[in-house]
Amino acid sequence: MLKEYIKKVSEHHDLTTEEMKTAMNIIMDGRASSEQVSAFLIAMKMKKESPAEIAAASRVMVSKATPLPTDVKGIVDIVGTGGDCLNTFNISTTSSFVLCGAGLAVAKHGNRGVSSKSGSADTLEALHVNITLPPKEAAYLLEKVGITFLFAQTYHESMRHVGPIRRQLGLKTMFNILGPLTNPAHPDTYVIGAYNEEMADVMIHVYQEMGVKQAVVVHGDCGMDEVSMTGDTLVHELKDNQIRTYTISPEQFGRKRCQLQELVGGDSVKNAKILMDILQGEHSAKRDAVLLNSGLALYISGRADTMEDGIRLAEQSIDSGQALAKFRMFQQLSQEVGA
Repeated sequence: MLKEYIKKVSEHHDLTTEEMKTAMNIIMDGRASSEQVSAFLIAMKMKKESPAEIAAASRVMVSKATPLPTDVKGIVDIVGTGGDCLNTFNISTTSSFVLCGAGLAVAKHGNRGVSSKSGSADTLEALHVNITLPPKEAAYLLEKVGITFLFAQTYHESMRHVGPIRRQLGLKTMFNILGPLTNPAHPDTYVIGAYNEEMADVMIHVYQEMGVKQAVVVHGDCGMDEVSMTGDTLVHELKDNQIRTYTISPEQFGRKRCQLQELVGGDSVKNAKILMDILQGEHSAKRDAVLLNSGLALYISGRADTMEDGIRLAEQSIDSGQALAKFRMFQQLSQEVGA
């Protein structure tokens, strides 16, 4: 069963695509003991997962996931891998509503906090959003409002075999990478934050191997899995099957660098308040962080010609009240259809 793959990986040999698919099927079907799964995940981590292995694993996860029944085109997801342990507020979650207010269709694929005090699911729940909608209702929100939340546990039921093991290990594993790769809405555009440079490089090549239309994977200063306001951000951009790598800084876009402490969040209640303050127009380093991340997403999605234009669209989304209006519609409709 899984033993032969544990042995091969522990000897620092990459698995073939078929071997990786077989190993993942064994794990996701619950046909391996928790000790074997732990050994496999640690061995993969020590060897360092290859893009081909991650792509194969993601295909297995997607094949086992409950799909989102929607015909909406041009879907975007914006998410961090987690694992940066910086306890920043929910930048990508807040950005999701800014993007929606700017006219993008957003399918936010998220979960509860693992490496932070409050993940996207925790924060939205604190804002009285029904995060556990079935696929049909979640698709309805996407079509009516332009944004939906896909609670990972609802769509990836086979993850129940892995979740407790991940929590016991307390380590970053390949599943930190797989979450952003396995959105059941099959987005056209991905805006992903990675907790280290090596991870960012692996992920952009995985997206290329998977044939994703367009994506950016960023790694920010201080190890941030977002576009950083504290320093430079490394950006890997995938468009037309070509990868381009460059660095951006807040100063390029007329923003002042800030201290990490200015971006720190808290529990779900505190993060919910931060999200609402930003959508209601409060000016701060936190708002700037949302604008930079949203601006990059609007650029890579094709909604804006440049990141500068994307930032302007993001500002308009907030200042016009559109982002807040989209949140209110999303909040209300999630309660109504889930009642």
